[in-house]
Amino acid sequence: MSILKVMFLSVFLCTFAQAENLYLIVYKEQNLKKLQSLKGKNLNQYLRNQTRVNERQLFSNSRAQISDKKSLWILNATLIRASSSQAQTFYQFSNVAGILPMGKTIRLSVGNFEPLAKDNSLYTYGLVKIGLPQLRTQYVGLEGRGVRVGVIDTGILLRHPDFENRIIKFRDFVNSRPLAYDDHGHGTHVAGTVAGSNKSGRWIGVAPGAELIIAKSFNSRGNTVDADLLLSLQWMADPDNNPETDDGAHIVNNSWNTEEPTLKRDPALDPFCAIIPRLKALNVLPVFAAGNDGPRENTLTPPAACPDSLSVGATDQDDRIADFSSRGPVKWVNQMVNKPDLSAPGKGVNSADLGSQYRTRSGTSMASPHVAGALAIFKQLRPDLNASQLESLIKLSVQDLGPTGFDYQYGFGRLDLMKGIQFLEQQ
Repeated sequence: MSILKVMFLSVFLCTFAQAENLYLIVYKEQNLKKLQSLKGKNLNQYLRNQTRVNERQLFSNSRAQISDKKSLWILNATLIRASSSQAQTFYQFSNVAGILPMGKTIRLSVGNFEPLAKDNSLYTYGLVKIGLPQLRTQYVGLEGRGVRVGVIDTGILLRHPDFENRIIKFRDFVNSRPLAYDDHGHGTHVAGTVAGSNKSGRWIGVAPGAELIIAKSFNSRGNTVDADLLLSLQWMADPDNNPETDDGAHIVNNSWNTEEPTLKRDPALDPFCAIIPRLKALNVLPVFAAGNDGPRENTLTPPAACPDSLSVGATDQDDRIADFSSRGPVKWVNQMVNKPDLSAPGKGVNSADLGSQYRTRSGTSMASPHVAGALAIFKQLRPDLNASQLESLIKLSVQDLGPTGFDYQYGFGRLDLMKGIQFLEQQ
């Protein structure tokens, strides 16, 4: 080999070794019993304090100079950008439980676009299926008022008439722009099903009185990285970064998944599976689309596949499970999990679009916002219910379809608002 080739190879290997990537440093829990006993703002403060202490111990004593780091206090962890050799040096610290590689690209499964059918009905078919017209007749004003619903997606069209004066918080994890926008369309459509009104002459949203907290986490091509999604979920729990103020989302819609197969993995080592119970303990209930990889079984991926997730499959106008809707069970390396939890209309759903227009889309992305909106309805009716209680209620708020009881297509059944209302009235 020539001297020139040897020199080139040496430079290449050195450059490759020093390439910086994202890593998640996870710290050891020092007082697990106390951690499990805390809820709400007390838990928020405790998590922040212990992560702050761990970060101080780590970075004040490390020789590695890390300039790009972000606290992921909800997981007692820190996101860093570093070379592999720098990241490895942190294993020497006694408070480090593990270091996970991050930075995986995650792409939206946008589903299918369909032509807008001529329909003069006052409600989209999805709202009719879940019983919204009947609920509106019997419970005037039950529209999710006073409930904060988060949407982690491609953003939202600020001036779409169906969201007038109801976008209360916005954060751009892509371009750091201050005002709400959507350069893709998926997020606007999803938010429309959660909380859109009837400016088109037809009601498109389940909870048009809900307040919207929007995280733009996906770019104009529908791409993001795993780290930004974890940061977005954390932000939803405490947008103003102050545990003393009650400003977090009560419910968060997540019409995305990681497409990471579960068969050879342990959910205990998945950060998305770890963040879900922390969110619930902070009184935030995340809802996840099951995914569009059906009709094969075992096609849900995290976060929908996580043991503690609330995952939603998709049905069509005839109450059949959509062929694309991902099926359970979920097979992890060490356990099997029954998913999805329930289903909702997700095929041929009309909702808001860019240009203050409307569009019909298909996907479990369109199903999960029906459930997020329904949870806002229940939260308005019973503001005392915490995240875990709301989750239990929504699993009872279904019409059983398919095989009797739970099955791997519909879950417990298709969303039915009146079933949930009737259950609450009997309490």
